[in-house]
Amino acid sequence: MPPKPRPLGGLTLPSTQGCLLAIFAFLAALTPVCLFLGVRGFAPTVGVAGAACLAFARPSRRDWVGIGLLLLLVVWAVIGLAWTPAPNLHGLGSPKTFTRATFVHLALQLLLCGALVTALARMERDKAERGLTWLAFGLLAG
Repeated sequence: MPPKPRPLGGLTLPSTQGCLLAIFAFLAALTPVCLFLGVRGFAPTVGVAGAACLAFARPSRRDWVGIGLLLLLVVWAVIGLAWTPAPNLHGLGSPKTFTRATFVHLALQLLLCGALVTALARMERDKAERGLTWLAFGLLAG
């Protein structure tokens, strides 16, 4: 009888917990850079980590309360766009103007930061403590 073929050409996939721990390591390694660059370094780092967590984010019923409140903030930003006196935000026809809109930034933060927080909240306790320790060392290194 021939041997069973292994998935993905013999590669084994890491566990969900291993992937989440790798994302923690990514955040810990880039924390000193974020501290040096300030907001311009923090937002992209958290965004990339949140995008990596999209597949692992499984919000619980309790998480949906916070997500709903943040979604109301995005809706308020869209409503505020309608009555703002700022002339540069009324025409969202160009990509440059669209990316300046606050609701776009808030919606991306809701999606990516929400995925990051809900995914990392599902980590096993020992792995979460290890990841938080790495993050603390990253903060101290910065």
